[in-house]
Amino acid sequence: MDPTLDDNDEPPRNPLPKAIKGGTYLGLTVGWLVGLMYVLVTFPSIGFEQQSTADGILIAAPIIGAGVGTSIGYLLRSSDRFARLTAPDWIAVKEVRWGWRTGGVVGILLARYYISANSPLGFYTGSIALVFETIAPFFAALGGAIGFALATNRDGAAPPTAL
Repeated sequence: MDPTLDDNDEPPRNPLPKAIKGGTYLGLTVGWLVGLMYVLVTFPSIGFEQQSTADGILIAAPIIGAGVGTSIGYLLRSSDRFARLTAPDWIAVKEVRWGWRTGGVVGILLARYYISANSPLGFYTGSIALVFETIAPFFAALGGAIGFALATNRDGAAPPTAL
C-alpha cells in the first residue's frame, strides 16, 4: 500500500480492521493451546514419536482456531471494545512483535536442530508437528515477554505494573 496521501489529504486506510487481525491472532493462539492440551490429554504416551491422529489434530487446531477468530473479528469489526480487548492501548506492539518474531525464528531453528540431531539415518521418525508446536511457540512467547519487558510507554499510556 502506498503511504502517500491522496487528493483529499487523507491518510491511507488500513485494509483490515484491528478487530479482524486481533481475532485471527487470538483464535490462532487459542486453537494452538486447545489442540496441544487435547493431544496431551487424549494421547498421554505421545512423546515425540509419530502418531498420525495426534499430528493431524496438532496441525488442524491452530488453523481452525484462526478461522473462528477471524470470523468473530469480522462480525465484531465495528466494535471498539473487541479491538481494545485484542490489542489494548498499553501494549507496546512494536517491541512485542519484534520479540515474538525473533523468538519464533530461534524456536524454529532449535526445532530443526532437534530434528536433525535425532535423525540417526538421515530422516526423523518422530512427530515433527509436536516438535515444532512445542519448541517454536515457547520461544516466540519468551521473545514476546522479553520485548514487553523492554517496552517503553506508548501514546502516553504506561504499561500495567507487575503485581
